[in-house]
Amino acid sequence: MYDLESIGGNDGAWAESVDLTRFVAADNEIESIEDAIFPDIDPSDLVDDDDGGGHQFAGLESLDLHNNSLIALPVGLRQLHFLTSLNLAHNKLTNDCLETISQVTSLRDLKLGCNLFITDFPEGLAGLGVRSIDLGSNDIRILPPEIARMDSLAMLRISGNPLRDKKFASLTTEKLKEVLAARLEPPQIDDMPSQEQPGAGPNETGSVGSQPPAAIGCKDHDDSRSEYDDFATPPTSAPHSPERARARAGSTQQNWPIKAGGILDRSNTQSSSLHPVICSRVATGHGIREVWLQHNTFTSMPESLSFFGDTLTMLCLSHNQLVGESYFAGDELDLTALKELNLSSNRITSLVPLASRLRAPNLEKIDVSFNRIVTLPVLRESFPSLTVLRVSDNHLEQLEFESIEGMKSVDASNNDISYLHPRIGLLGGSGGLERLDVNGNRFRVPRWNILGMYKTSLFEL
Repeated sequence: MYDLESIGGNDGAWAESVDLTRFVAADNEIESIEDAIFPDIDPSDLVDDDDGGGHQFAGLESLDLHNNSLIALPVGLRQLHFLTSLNLAHNKLTNDCLETISQVTSLRDLKLGCNLFITDFPEGLAGLGVRSIDLGSNDIRILPPEIARMDSLAMLRISGNPLRDKKFASLTTEKLKEVLAARLEPPQIDDMPSQEQPGAGPNETGSVGSQPPAAIGCKDHDDSRSEYDDFATPPTSAPHSPERARARAGSTQQNWPIKAGGILDRSNTQSSSLHPVICSRVATGHGIREVWLQHNTFTSMPESLSFFGDTLTMLCLSHNQLVGESYFAGDELDLTALKELNLSSNRITSLVPLASRLRAPNLEKIDVSFNRIVTLPVLRESFPSLTVLRVSDNHLEQLEFESIEGMKSVDASNNDISYLHPRIGLLGGSGGLERLDVNGNRFRVPRWNILGMYKTSLFEL
């Protein structure tokens, strides 16, 4: 990577001359990484190797490979003894690579969302001292009680998985660990039926069923989705009963399932529109509180959602084909009851159309992570109740004081921000900004300790 003669003619290895601590190779089409790039050799064994080039990545602290096509990882990653942040979201990784990840003992921040991990929570991860793990939008169904023993774990994102215990998706990490800690003891007989409910995978074929009559946690599903750390895409599937599906079949055309709690689930149906006649009939017969449209081919916000405007509190349109600024080109959409909106994993470049055409005075949470947004408008001018904003993994070049003023939780990690105005530090304090994540950006000035003078515990950098 460097010609040592041009550096100064020293006899040392490249890694001894250049202190590379951050490596970003996101948003490419990388399918594999050769073992020679990350050799499975302890860097200390190469110190006296005069003929070799040293371990050029031995000093890495942050490695970002998200949004590629990786199907495997080089075993040599376990030799990165200083690596604290690893982003592998949006790849094609399976459980086979978890053994390598579990050997990177220095990890503190791990992102594995939108991959192909299946069945159980990866056991090897329970032995790491990580502070944050994102496993959202995989095919994980069971969370082992051993998670409760992960003392350093402060944030675990598991939304978008077909969990057998649906209530887990809406719990905060702290509460989740409390629940799992209780299961470290022998389970009570009365608890067994609810814990052994079989879960339906997100890609199962056949008619889309509803939740069983005794579905757990559905009554309080909406009320429990209020914690900042666990706001994300809802599960894309749920246990279903053929008998219940037949009982519901006559209530709506095209077999639109209405789940307990007023949930209209049209996810993974290859849909590109919502028929207004059917929406009208559904709205007449049901109080729709949540609409799940993730993993479809929508190119714009469906105007027929207006039929649910008085009752709809949560809308998910993640993983669709919303592009540029054309995703909201119609008339004004009135969703007065809406509290949560998820538009993550699309190709949106601006939030101006959303702010100008969506009327949602009660909107509290917006997730637009994994898009292509460059700037943020002042969203609270349009959504006065907005307190939670997730805009990670975009192309933000700056984060203005005015754009996040009044917020309580902002995730702007993994963007192109090179500067934070010190005034942002003044947003902390009682009733102000409680969490700001700007990890994985391109900061030059001001130094992080300047911001820390205003609010030491506010920032995650």
